[in-house]
Amino acid sequence: DRGYWDSEEILACDQTGVTVTLPKPMTSGSKADGRFGKQDFVYLPEEDAYRCPAGEKLEKLKYYYSNVERGLTLRRYWTMACRGCPFKSRCTTARQRRITRWEHEDVLEAVQRRLDLNP
Repeated sequence: DRGYWDSEEILACDQTGVTVTLPKPMTSGSKADGRFGKQDFVYLPEEDAYRCPAGEKLEKLKYYYSNVERGLTLRRYWTMACRGCPFKSRCTTARQRRITRWEHEDVLEAVQRRLDLNP
């Protein structure tokens, strides 16, 4: 049930050895409007950057700063390469595409991978 998704609870389960398999809520307004969602971007941990669906060079969609919201440390990524991109209208209505990544997002990605492998 998508209604039970709680990032902090999933992290707590992971830290105690409990394996979570739970579908993530689909709340992206971008996806609903026919644009790319965050799941369409590939995180590259060795670069601490994202690759966009257009294949834009990693260093362009890069980490800029972190902040804390509701007790969660969030990392902010964006690129200015969007202006000339042929996929811009399918990606963002803003000047640039921004992506937020929780400091423990890798735990959430592992939950999604398990679900993808065993729906």
